Amino acid sequence: MRWADIYHGLRHDPNDQRAWDQLEAGIRAWARPDLWNRGWTVVDDVVAEACTEVVLALDKAHSAGTALASLDSARGRPDRWC
Repeated sequence: MRWADIYHGLRHDPNDQRAWDQLEAGIRAWARPDLWNRGWTVVDDVVAEACTEVVLALDKAHSAGTALASLDSARGRPDRWC
């Protein structure tokens, strides 16, 4: 599932389990290597917080690209989560 599909799935139905699972997997893919040395609970917390940020940003986003930009901004600051 591509980011645009996740974006549209969550915009259409905030309870879209497939989109949630893909969003979580995508975030975990960058959070795990960046933060594993701080403990798995930190990784889990970052994933949950980043997923929440994405969903909260969906209403403000004009497109999948602008929603993704907010996630990329958060990804660039992993210490923000710790």
